[in-house]
Formats: sequence, structure tokens, C-alpha cells
Amino acid sequence: MIALYCLLFIFWILKYSEAIAQPYTPSKTVFTKLERLEPISEPKPVNIPPKPKTLVKEAKKDQIAIKEQVRSIASQHGWGDGEQWEALQWIIQKESSWNINAQNKRSTAYSLFQFLNKTWESYGCIKNNDVENVTQCGIKYIKARYGDPIEAKKFHQAKGWY
Repeated sequence: MIALYCLLFIFWILKYSEAIAQPYTPSKTVFTKLERLEPISEPKPVNIPPKPKTLVKEAKKDQIAIKEQVRSIASQHGWGDGEQWEALQWIIQKESSWNINAQNKRSTAYSLFQFLNKTWESYGCIKNNDVENVTQCGIKYIKARYGDPIEAKKFHQAKGWY
């Protein structure tokens, strides 16, 4: 077997030795002059995204508008002020930080009240980011399960969910 490998090696050397023995010759293409570059034209305007501070300000404006809308709807159920409103705000802050599009990365929990898909379905709600729809669903859920936001908050504080 070793003899076979030796023969193959010798064959390879004979076949490719001519190519190996050739000296390297660089390409004959040589640049003799630099090409003249065209003048740079005026830069085109670019849409620069807003600075993070601007985005934060916009998000705060959205949160304020969402809070006002949620409070208006909660007021129709007697939850727009006092301890009920404080408890409802606490729940929403804990669940979504008032982000109407909050999506849990580990579950289907979505929006202000962080409902799972099954919760949306079981309470006859449409999963979307419409503040009025989401708030009505949240109120419906809290009323059915806990009676009011204060009791929902107590449960949340004890269990870490509601």
C-alpha cells in the first residue's frame, strides 16, 4: 500500500513540477497615471431619524393621550378617580408601562392589560391596539374576575399577575 502512495506521489511531482518550477511573473498591467476624479456633487438630503430624546417626548405625549382616554372610559364605570383610578393606573403601569403595543416576548400577552390570546377570546374582545377597545376589555375582565381595580391590584401584588 505504501508503494502505491509513493508511486502516486512521484507521478504528482512529475506532472506538476513544471508549474512549480516556473518563476512568478507579475502582471504586466501597470498604472502609469492617476485617473482624474469627477468633482463631488452636492449631497442629497437624507431623512435623519429623530433623536432618542424626541422619540421619548413623542412616547410621553402618546402615554398622556392614552391615559386621558382610559380615564374617560374608566369614569363611565366609576373608576376614573380616587383609589379606583390609582389602582387601575398601577395595574396598567405594571403590565405595559402604558404602551398600547406592548408585546410580551415569552407569551401572547399584549397591550395595556397584557391579555393572553385566550383572555381576549374568552371575554369576547378583539385583540388590537385601539385604546377604547382595549380599555373596555380590561374593565370587563377586572369587573368579572375581581369586581374592581383595587381588588385586582391586591391580587397582583400577592401573586405577581392578575
